[in-house]
Amino acid sequence: CKHGLREIRTASVRPLSDWSRELQTASNIGSYRLRIDPHERKSVFVKQSNKITGAEGLFARRNFRQFDLVSYFGGLRFKDLGFEKDDAYMIRFSELAPPHWNIEKDMLLDMPMKYRNVSEYTTTLGHKANHGFFEFGDANASFYVTLHPVLGPINCLIAIRDIQEGEEILVDYEYCGRQNSLPDWYALEYRKRAEEFYEICLSDPSIIRECNRNAY
Repeated sequence: CKHGLREIRTASVRPLSDWSRELQTASNIGSYRLRIDPHERKSVFVKQSNKITGAEGLFARRNFRQFDLVSYFGGLRFKDLGFEKDDAYMIRFSELAPPHWNIEKDMLLDMPMKYRNVSEYTTTLGHKANHGFFEFGDANASFYVTLHPVLGPINCLIAIRDIQEGEEILVDYEYCGRQNSLPDWYALEYRKRAEEFYEICLSDPSIIRECNRNAY
């Protein structure tokens, strides 16, 4: 107080960290690779996956509504080399980007093995999401593109249905369209889920109608 009057004292507050625009390229994943994006910090986290085939997984830190941005997916950009490796985390970036972004044709976005662990890269965490089949109702997110305020045009994960806090984020890797043979783990998981789904549908045919409705 001053002369019996209450004073309001203010002070400028610095952000938790300073960011400057830095686009990811074929050779540069970013100098902020160990600094987590503010959206990721409040939206998702990484822990042991619920899936047998997944070591770590991506989980919702809060509730999401359908079509919400769940997580960013950054990485290195390079031209399509005409082949796909089983261990690649590649997304056909140019096919998802709108034409006015002027993304070079056949441009891919990949998260190399050396950056997949959170000890090496945490700016974006979308690459930690495990696979879930859309046709069997397992996936709750889908790949899309967005304009990141620092990294520029990158991929992201969008909720395709409501997601509850604590739920694991699963996205359909869409390997069925690959030019080469399917990874062994993918083929085995597909067969297992198809058999489980068939048994469920025999006991409750309404599930088929629900899946068909969600597909459109």
